[in-house]
Amino acid sequence: MPVALRGLRAFTPAPLPVDVTLSTRAHADLASAALAVGRADEAAQRTPDRARFALCSQFREVQRSARMSGEGRSLLETFLIRLLMRRGAKVADESAREVLARYPLGRFILASEHCGRVLAGTPGVSLDVDLLGQGSGILTGRGHRSGSEGLRTRHGWLGGPDEARAHVLTMAPGEPLRAALAELSDWMTRPHPLSALGRIALVHLQLELLQPYPEANGHLARLFTSLAMVDSGMLRDQVLPLSPWMATHSDEYHLRIKAIVEGGAVEEWIRFFARGVREQAEEQLRLIAALEELLTRMLAKAEGAPATRRVVSPSTRRVVSGLITEPVMTNRALETRYGFSNRTAGEITRRLLSTGVLRVVQEKSWNRVFVCDEVLDLYTLRTPLEPASDADLFEPRPDER
Repeated sequence: MPVALRGLRAFTPAPLPVDVTLSTRAHADLASAALAVGRADEAAQRTPDRARFALCSQFREVQRSARMSGEGRSLLETFLIRLLMRRGAKVADESAREVLARYPLGRFILASEHCGRVLAGTPGVSLDVDLLGQGSGILTGRGHRSGSEGLRTRHGWLGGPDEARAHVLTMAPGEPLRAALAELSDWMTRPHPLSALGRIALVHLQLELLQPYPEANGHLARLFTSLAMVDSGMLRDQVLPLSPWMATHSDEYHLRIKAIVEGGAVEEWIRFFARGVREQAEEQLRLIAALEELLTRMLAKAEGAPATRRVVSPSTRRVVSGLITEPVMTNRALETRYGFSNRTAGEITRRLLSTGVLRVVQEKSWNRVFVCDEVLDLYTLRTPLEPASDADLFEPRPDER
């Protein structure tokens, strides 16, 4: 064991509870959080394109979770990487997915989409340890695997940027870890009297404390939470990214987990988790309201200055409305999405550039990339943690070559 980890108390899991006795306050917190989630889910119906809004929410989850895992990328880069993936172009004789898999951020996107697609498209499949193992394999670039494969073989830690400033020493590798993961797998598939959100809170906690794989365990726990809300029926799709809230409250988050290792009451963790879900759901409601207000302003802006003002065409209105859930685009993407001719797509983007609705972020004669900064700024909800990055998206980092 590294010297820096000696002296930390290691996590030794107690058997997962068949039933949990909670106070009235804890039940109220869980109910309040579930109500807020339901309101956010219904509000997402008001967006111009719910499926694309869900993608935007996943991008926020991916970008912030990547930031928490030490992979600093801006939200704009997340959209650009996904644009590359959706285009399906060949880059250096590789498919877009193969290119994405060379980036940590790209692997985060692929893992989120894979697990969500399996849950949505495979009858009888539920969220379990094996599906999380598949997600971990994609996250770490090791391909699909079961939940019991590829487990870590060394001690790990939780919290702090390095082992010298860790908060918690995770449980011992080998048989103890395999047994704990098997128990978690069994517990996840059993019926419980605890509410869906309470169960999600406990599994999230267990995944953070087990840290079963050599890499990307934090992202896996956050990915589980996002998927579990859909799998439990709390949400129709992944429209509630929790990573932004967890990043903002990261110190308290790790101290709450440390308290459990030191014998604290699990109810306090459940209440903390419920608070995070409620506050992030309320934030999502504010985001949707702000997007609706912005759409009205952008339609007026698209008309241009008084001296050059003209009525916005129906096609242009469709594109401006679409910006709310797809703020990064190319002319080719407009042709594919709306069935426009190349000429029509070009005329619309020129109009939106001239009125300041769009700007060019990548200038290539064969494939200009446009961004709507006002929409992107709302999704970003910038904080002091927001990374500023100008990394070249179409080349791997030097340490990944």
